[in-house]
Amino acid sequence: NNPGSSMSAPALRFQTSLTYDSRESKARYVWAKYSTILKEARVLDVGADECHLKRLLPDPSRYWGVGLGGSPDQQLNLEQGGLPFTDRSYDVALCLDVLEHIENPQQIADELCRVSARHVVIALPNALGTVWAALRFAPYQPDRLMKFYGFPPAHPGDRHKWFTWPDEIDAFCADVARRNGFRVVQTDYTDIIPVPGGLKGWLYERAMRFLFRPGFDRRNLYNGTSWTVLE
Repeated sequence: NNPGSSMSAPALRFQTSLTYDSRESKARYVWAKYSTILKEARVLDVGADECHLKRLLPDPSRYWGVGLGGSPDQQLNLEQGGLPFTDRSYDVALCLDVLEHIENPQQIADELCRVSARHVVIALPNALGTVWAALRFAPYQPDRLMKFYGFPPAHPGDRHKWFTWPDEIDAFCADVARRNGFRVVQTDYTDIIPVPGGLKGWLYERAMRFLFRPGFDRRNLYNGTSWTVLE
């Protein structure tokens, strides 16, 4: 998880070679990666949009998608309360790139654990990595790289309300797991930016030591979206 580390990463329980760049391809990524816990499960998709994942499941009748906007099975404003489902009424609860959009992420995270009997999967973006990439690789473009964090003249229809990054995401998910009787069984990241090698890498390493405090975990700059599984 730490770019530049010489240690080999442990084998992942959930993995796929697929990537995604749309909501449809993201559903395929989720199915390919987590099919072992999804294929026979009662699945709750919180923030389901158009319920793309439903079409990939062996038994779509065991899927229920909720959210605000799009065409979910049930329209639900997460900021107006918890999840209207009984305890352990689902086997897997998915909440993918949703918590950063709402005022009450702690409450909804606890609710995900309450309604799930087995697993909770949470995806959160690395906002610090987004800013770092914007500064390094492209001119500042509020309608693109900084879409969710800019300060536009008109109120945006969609924005992030929390500035999430790996250190804090890890702490958030660990605390959610602890207080709800779950454990974190895997955290991995998409869109990891490679660190340069050779002379450029050597110069880069010196510059990083100068720019950032000792002990700063560089995955906060280079890791993409965080995917965490609670069990």
